[in-house]
Amino acid sequence: MKRSLVLAGGGAKIGWASGVLQVLMEESDLEFDHIDATSGSVFNLGMLLSGRSAGEIAEAWGNLSPREFLSFHPWWRYLAFWTLPSLLTQDAAVRRILPKWGIDLAKVRTCRQVNGHPVTATFNVVDFTTKRIKTIPHEQMDLDYFLAVDAVPGVVPPVAKDGTLYVDALLLKDANLAEAVRQGAEEIWVIWAIEDRPEWRGGFWNHLGHIFEICATGNLKRELDRIAEVNEHVAAGTAEPGQRHVTVHIVRPRHPIPVGYLFFRGRRQMRPTIEAGRIAAREYLGRTGHLRRAAPAGAARTPRPESARAAP
Repeated sequence: MKRSLVLAGGGAKIGWASGVLQVLMEESDLEFDHIDATSGSVFNLGMLLSGRSAGEIAEAWGNLSPREFLSFHPWWRYLAFWTLPSLLTQDAAVRRILPKWGIDLAKVRTCRQVNGHPVTATFNVVDFTTKRIKTIPHEQMDLDYFLAVDAVPGVVPPVAKDGTLYVDALLLKDANLAEAVRQGAEEIWVIWAIEDRPEWRGGFWNHLGHIFEICATGNLKRELDRIAEVNEHVAAGTAEPGQRHVTVHIVRPRHPIPVGYLFFRGRRQMRPTIEAGRIAAREYLGRTGHLRRAAPAGAARTPRPESARAAP
């Protein structure tokens, strides 16, 4: 069975996703032939392809200070804030985060295995000229593409390359299930840190988060609907040539993630966030029978995969 791992975005909530990633890589019986990253998950996949273990990735998030990701334009630019190209710059990512986290783009381009298993990897950006997703094979990854994957509009500037501007893909597709299908996956595992709660929260930053949630979750549900539709045709014998049944598993938070999308208070808040991701992953793997150790007593029965039911 060919299996894809899809790392969705989520800003600082990717710390939660790093806990999930650690359990999937170190405590499950799963092996992945393809890994795809969008938005902030570029850092997790970048570390993984640079040879860092999933445990080291979680540790990197646990040792992160919120100030390490912050870099600003010259102060006088903020006096005319309405002309700002963005709230922040990506200088901190280049000068601090990539070196500290051991992200080596030469290793990313030449990586052939993860956990001793052959793997291909892809990253997603939006071409601002065409307003379409561009998927970048890991063999082509360079600094400009890497920064573009996490270039959230308004938060940091777009990245100029190839005669166009590239930005974060989260508003169009925060998890590229279609690419996993194109890669031949029969089973897709999604690490999903975007919240899907019904309550509307006040305040500018919460409203910005709601924009992310509406776009990301809505697009995910459309992709799940499409996969479910194809699965129905496969079951009925009316599928088009090349179409096949695809099972989708989504590890998502059952409770609110402690950190925000753009901000968190510090290590004391991030470390419990990472542990919450580990707990969520162990619970899901236990229910699906993929946890290497025995599932806890009284564990719920195996859930139907996401693609087998209509998305809510």
